Amino acid sequence: MPAVTVLCNTTIPTPSTRFPDKLYSNSVHLFAVETSTHKNLVHHAEHILCESEIAKAGSYHQLEKREQYVISKCALRILLGAYRKQHGQALEFAGGFNSKPMLVGLEPLYFSISYTSGCTLIGIALDSIGVDIEKVDGAFRYQDISETCFSLREQAYIAQSATPSVAFYQLWTRKEALVKATSKGIDDDLQSVPSLNGLHVMQGELLATASNWTTSSVLLSPAYSAAVSYPSSSTARDIIVHTPNDLPPLLFTY
Repeated sequence: MPAVTVLCNTTIPTPSTRFPDKLYSNSVHLFAVETSTHKNLVHHAEHILCESEIAKAGSYHQLEKREQYVISKCALRILLGAYRKQHGQALEFAGGFNSKPMLVGLEPLYFSISYTSGCTLIGIALDSIGVDIEKVDGAFRYQDISETCFSLREQAYIAQSATPSVAFYQLWTRKEALVKATSKGIDDDLQSVPSLNGLHVMQGELLATASNWTTSSVLLSPAYSAAVSYPSSSTARDIIVHTPNDLPPLLFTY
């Protein structure tokens, strides 16, 4: 498999005040769903989720984690249903690139979901996509995992940053977004996954892909670090972020 390139950067997304009516090949739609804003979804889960998702929700013993899971899955089904003009519970999924789940239909929809304390990030596109979000925790001892997850250059970048914890989460979310986009389980070799700004060359076998990729940090809020990864193309991607305030009219349709 030939070498591939990975471009890492930071992007200022286009904000949106309304739900988009259509996805285009050069666009990536991101939805930031705050848990506290949409707790009412917990009471509607049986009308939105499938049986296996309801069963998995019941396996969470901590109330906070159970509610986070339910809200994130409900939001995902409702959003995908809105694109398909279907009820969220009626959606069907299949394995796509590297067995990554996608929404089946005349025009396949690809999605990625990530959640952290208080917020869920959902990415939707017409081809493979990966997203990751983390709540920035200044007290987290990132040093304990730095040597196993970051290259020497990445470790130096974090250590020399004015705010090392923020730099850690920036690079961490980039790595996770790319791994999720390719659906390649390489958590044991995260050092090899590029995350510093610039264009990187790596072996395609590592990601099990011959495609080139772009991984962008997305500026959402100082409290969170987020990133999105997608196949590179000659056409610049328009990354549109829909804020939590955009969602209530949609979320409570069902």
